[in-house]
Amino acid sequence: MNQIYGKRNIILLSTVIIGVLWCVLMLLLADYDKAEFYFWGGLIGGILNICISVAAILMIGQRKAKSTAELSYLSLIIVSVYNIVGLVIDTIYCIIGRGDHEKVLVAINLILLALFIVAIIASFHFSERAETHAEIISGRMTPTLNYSGMLGTMLALTTDAQVKGKLLELKKAVDYGTNVSRAYEEAAEAPFYQKLTEINNLIVSNASPETIIAETDTAIRLYRSRNASMQSL
Repeated sequence: MNQIYGKRNIILLSTVIIGVLWCVLMLLLADYDKAEFYFWGGLIGGILNICISVAAILMIGQRKAKSTAELSYLSLIIVSVYNIVGLVIDTIYCIIGRGDHEKVLVAINLILLALFIVAIIASFHFSERAETHAEIISGRMTPTLNYSGMLGTMLALTTDAQVKGKLLELKKAVDYGTNVSRAYEEAAEAPFYQKLTEINNLIVSNASPETIIAETDTAIRLYRSRNASMQSL
């Protein structure tokens, strides 16, 4: 994510520098005897274009979710295209200087701005939906990650080879099974979690390997039943 926002900052700085240079260049090269609405309208349009682009880039920087930060590229591309197209159009009008179709200049800038607003809002909404979806998926995966963590701790505490082998069998079932839990399947999750807790307590209390292995076999059956239930939905 830092890399993405580093590029965001580069684009922001580039936009500001290009905007300042563009304004200075238009003012230095202007033929003020010839300059009328086309020139001043183009200059004001270019300045507004730059300001709107900078504001949009700063808004893009407010997104903090790591899982969807890459989607900021889409918004940055939209801003860059809007900025380039707008400056090209306004530069042409500044060079022309005067003309009889002032409303055309205003209409072009307004249409371009409207298209930009629609596109940038759509990209923001798309990112928000993707972020919400990512958070839901992350929440559903939390129980499975916790199971795997608990089993890792048990394996570290276990010295008996047979118990360790059985725990590894259970951990593989967890790691390679369905890793997404569903709220409406909590009834299938609870017995397995309770069994894991019991096995952990047996290991901590130095119970006999036979007892631990028997309970682990039960846990394997519970998890396979839970896994089959998840896959069938």
